[in-house]
Amino acid sequence: MSTVLQSCRQFCRVYLDDIIIFSRIVEEHLDHLQKVLECVNRNNLKLDPLKCSIAQSKINYLGHTITASAIIPWNDKINAILKLKEPRTLKQANHFIGALSWYRKFIPRFAE
Repeated sequence: MSTVLQSCRQFCRVYLDDIIIFSRIVEEHLDHLQKVLECVNRNNLKLDPLKCSIAQSKINYLGHTITASAIIPWNDKINAILKLKEPRTLKQANHFIGALSWYRKFIPRFAE
């Protein structure tokens, strides 16, 4: 899907079979939507209308709530990380770092 929507990468993100189209104003969003649908159609792909949400000002996506002004991690995901036990083995440490890495953009100086 990423390859199919390569020409839309300035206003579109793909994760597996999920497509997110982002725009500043409604008219721009309609233009972006049309371009994405043209790419999908040109490549003989199908979308399930029941799974499509169009022109949303707030979405839940990959453990985050996304709005025009913020990207906020879900509380239940953060609470699950806070409940993780201190790692005692290399395998546990890798699991712990992996869990934290998903939210690294919200953790100051994460890489240090």
